[in-house]
Amino acid sequence: MRSRSTHESGARESPGEPGRTRALPHITTNDLAGLLEYLAGLARPEADLYQIAADLKIDSDHLLRLAEAAELFGFATIARGDITLTPLGETVADASIQVRKEIFASRMRRLPIYRWLAALLREADRQQLKAGVVQRALEIEFPPAEATRQLDTLVSWGRYAELLGYDDSSEMITLESVAAPGSGDGGVSTAPSAR
Repeated sequence: MRSRSTHESGARESPGEPGRTRALPHITTNDLAGLLEYLAGLARPEADLYQIAADLKIDSDHLLRLAEAAELFGFATIARGDITLTPLGETVADASIQVRKEIFASRMRRLPIYRWLAALLREADRQQLKAGVVQRALEIEFPPAEATRQLDTLVSWGRYAELLGYDDSSEMITLESVAAPGSGDGGVSTAPSAR
């Protein structure tokens, strides 16, 4: 199991640039936190990815996506089939939920695909867009099913990091800084999967 860097895969980071946009690994923040906690609890600094898959009885493809996300956020490094927590990853593994969210938010703000979405939202009327509009923009870069997964992942991660809001009834994605008070309750889901 080996993670491919952006440079190795020839992918670029952000929609709208020449070449192919790097797809986000479709994983949940809970699963990512679980992996970081597991790694932090090991006696040795690095762990073999195949062994982790066997120990945790999880699908190796899912574990690869988790490892890719951990590396993307700077929480781990991957080399020669081994994954090693970075100091930041150790901090996240031991942190409270609120501190985890703050760290996740600071790292997510660095992701070019998030910056692309945030720029779209800042330019939009009332800094909000219908999920379908964002999906159509992503479909320029990805096949429709993958565009859906990318949007779901972006919104889910953005909601966790308290950077984005999503309302089921209006199907609106909003920058959290301008989300309506109480929009985190009732009628708001973690991702726009039903469009």
